[in-house]
Amino acid sequence: MADSCVGWQCESLVSLRGIVLGNPQALVFEWVGEGLPLDTYLQNNHLHVELVELIEAASHIAKAVWFLVKLLNKRAN
Repeated sequence: MADSCVGWQCESLVSLRGIVLGNPQALVFEWVGEGLPLDTYLQNNHLHVELVELIEAASHIAKAVWFLVKLLNKRAN
């Protein structure tokens, strides 16, 4: 699975850049400015997040899920 994650071409997903096979094993992802999961970010900033930002986040989540479903369907065939 990790080999297919390296080649993801979806602007709504954080890109996997590589895998560390040492001890401990680790995944290397591209840099994300906030570096927080969305739920943590929203909990910490709920007073400052505007509706348009929530709509944009929901749009990116939907695009990412759509991309992953298409990828899984392609692998199943």
